[in-house]
Amino acid sequence: MSKFIILCLCFISVTAIAQTSKWQDYKCHITSSVGERILFYRWKVEDAKWNQATLSGSQFKDGKSGTKYFIKEVSECLSLDGTFELKSAQELDSVTLR
Repeated sequence: MSKFIILCLCFISVTAIAQTSKWQDYKCHITSSVGERILFYRWKVEDAKWNQATLSGSQFKDGKSGTKYFIKEVSECLSLDGTFELKSAQELDSVTLR
């Protein structure tokens, strides 16, 4: 009986650990050395705030030209279905391909 209880406790703890590591897609409105852009990321939910805070000063690579640019400022990061507060970000988001 005690082996059964220990087995159940192990199963519950493994399940709890697996649930805390969920990943989510985000879109971020940034200002770079070439202007405003919407960039897409996939982060663990619990790390999203930290990842957003560390974006400023980092680089991103343009998919077409391969040129690297610096991120000057991060206005906002949201889940993919979210709506940006800034009007310019909303307009840019509406024309950005997913």
